[in-house]
Amino acid sequence: RRDVAAFVVEPIQGKGVNEAPATYWEEVQELCRRYGTLLVMDEVQVGMGRTGAFFCHQHWGLEPDIITVSKALSAGYVPVGAMLCTAAVHDKVFSSIERAVVHSSTFAKNQLGMVAGLATLHVLDNEHVIEHVRESGERFMKALRALQERFELLVDVRGMGYMIGLELGQPSSFSQRSRWRLIELTRSGLFSQLIVVPLFHRHHILTQVAGDNMNVVKLLPPLIAGDTEIDMFVEAFSDVLDDAGSFTGIMRSFGKPMVKSALRRSPR
Repeated sequence: RRDVAAFVVEPIQGKGVNEAPATYWEEVQELCRRYGTLLVMDEVQVGMGRTGAFFCHQHWGLEPDIITVSKALSAGYVPVGAMLCTAAVHDKVFSSIERAVVHSSTFAKNQLGMVAGLATLHVLDNEHVIEHVRESGERFMKALRALQERFELLVDVRGMGYMIGLELGQPSSFSQRSRWRLIELTRSGLFSQLIVVPLFHRHHILTQVAGDNMNVVKLLPPLIAGDTEIDMFVEAFSDVLDDAGSFTGIMRSFGKPMVKSALRRSPR
């Protein structure tokens, strides 16, 4: 329906992509219930403890009709995925013996995937991984937010648990603002690439940009990462931001591996 679609989009547009209001998901769920629409939660990336709760939607006390999980269900070792649903949804889909095969897959229900999934759930429960993510994630966020006082380029640190976004933005000082604009005129969102490349080549830390044309670096550390890894990243990120402020250093760190890669691919 037009009015439902308008509501779902409007809070994000009104607040910007950075943050939706605290009541957003509760009101989305209420609209779904009102109009008989299924509430489906994609927990493939944010579930299985990533945000400090087993499922991310649990932070808002939601009750989805369908939940999708994958990847982390086997800790990334073997391909596996699952679709969880309420009894009401299950009964309507598989309502009779004739509909028992309405959904099937050639490679579903393989023993290796099931064993890996059970082993992952066992570790999450018995080694208190989710509690660790929740506590260490708070420390990680606090350490990263402290960098905002030192670096104009770092305009926001947000996230939950071990899913963190580092937003880079235009500095206020004239010299850094001019360099920022020069890079962004070349291509929107390019500046974040000048951060992730030296993080990898100089410090051997693999990160990624949250999306195309976005100056947001996404952090997804292993769920078992602790104080040592947090301190290592904060130090490395500070080093790269120092270079980013001077422009020359960051361009050298970004350009050198690009040139080397191009030379390796060029015909001799």
